[in-house]
Amino acid sequence: MAHLFRGEFEAAAEWAERSTHLPNAQYWSLANLAVALAHLGRRAESVAAGAQLLQRRPDFSCRFARLHLSYIRDPERLEAYIKGLRMAGIPDTSTPIPMDS
Repeated sequence: MAHLFRGEFEAAAEWAERSTHLPNAQYWSLANLAVALAHLGRRAESVAAGAQLLQRRPDFSCRFARLHLSYIRDPERLEAYIKGLRMAGIPDTSTPIPMDS
């Protein structure tokens, strides 16, 4: 995330990609990858990373990210992150998962 917040999107994408291959990688690696790729203008790859993120964590949304990234005190940094998520196709709010009757 440090690379993302410095605007070093190539480095951010590289490190996020690496982290997605680690055993027990967190879904945030995919979120960071999607954001970095979106800011690089690599839309298709960003959307693909966003789709993988939603497959792994169906309730992920911009709202979810905003709530879980509340420790980010700089509003511009947080908004840039959320903007990247939106460009990657992440919805603003999660869609409830239907329960079987």
